[in-house]
Amino acid sequence: MADDDSYAHSAVEHSHSQSALQTTPQPKPSYSSSRSAASGRMRVGIISAGKVGTALGSALRAVGHHVIGAYARSAASRERLETMLPGVPALDIPTIVERSELVIIAIPTADIEPLAEQLAQQHVWQPGQIVLHTAGRVGSAVLAPAARCGALCLALHPAMSFTGTSLDVARLANCFFAVTASPALQPIGHALVAELGGESAVVAEADRPAYHLAVMHAVRHVTTVTEQAMQLLGSIGIERPGDFLRPLAESALQRALNAHSGQGMQGEPPAQLSAGSGNSDTSDSSDARGSDAVGRSEPTDSRAGEHRPDMPENSDTLNSSERSAPTDPYLRIAAELEHEDPRFAHVARTYRALEE
Repeated sequence: MADDDSYAHSAVEHSHSQSALQTTPQPKPSYSSSRSAASGRMRVGIISAGKVGTALGSALRAVGHHVIGAYARSAASRERLETMLPGVPALDIPTIVERSELVIIAIPTADIEPLAEQLAQQHVWQPGQIVLHTAGRVGSAVLAPAARCGALCLALHPAMSFTGTSLDVARLANCFFAVTASPALQPIGHALVAELGGESAVVAEADRPAYHLAVMHAVRHVTTVTEQAMQLLGSIGIERPGDFLRPLAESALQRALNAHSGQGMQGEPPAQLSAGSGNSDTSDSSDARGSDAVGRSEPTDSRAGEHRPDMPENSDTLNSSERSAPTDPYLRIAAELEHEDPRFAHVARTYRALEE
């Protein structure tokens, strides 16, 4: 784990012993009625101080919420916390949860459910408390242990890549967020996104794998294809290949993005989809290669032993002999979607070809 490791284990780092937490749980206030009723502002805790968590915390603080603390175990996280959220203390995880009305979990996808379960066993979650995670590949179901304790659980994935700088805060204002929650809790997700200045779209729990595959397909392979094109131009003597390609690549990307919205390029008719591009009514989507961030988070969003709460998980390229039993989680998702719905066949084929 590259940034903050052993999240579930760190939950026991608390001023009380684990056994005391389990045998003599203290009464917890219900936040459903006490949440800063006069101002509508909340006490926000962040787990952890990666690129996604600190950007969201900074944006929420800018609109009046109070960030009470963040989990920052590594030196890099502590430095980022001081830069992005000056004055916010680094706290252990149980303390963050106990003091917060809104808990933002921005850690690797695989660590979310174990952490939620650990804190549930310690009786740390509180009724009426809002708990959200920022991973792209999974919905709110991974927070079931917190929900059983009365927490209000959501998945809120920002569809952008994060730099770990203040630039991310401004970019959130033009960002789309995928919201996954029960119908009763979806308005909370929409309200939080609106406060950040972004736009929200509901993604069903069962559709999160397809959603994240679409995002990763775009992010990973736009980067790969562009880098390869620049290398080829450089090899034949073209100086500044990035500048050479920029107008063409930007116009091509804009044309592709506009194709489904019916918008042309400065008066041009919308580009027609080629015969090999599949159905025009397939859905679109949003953590970057290498966040949970893109959000991304995920990415997350996996290199053995290396997980990042602010980036999606990487996967090794598969050769043709490995396709029958793919280990890349996105290849597996693509294969499953291809089997379930022929509309996704072209996505699976293209993804496999670009990963080879």
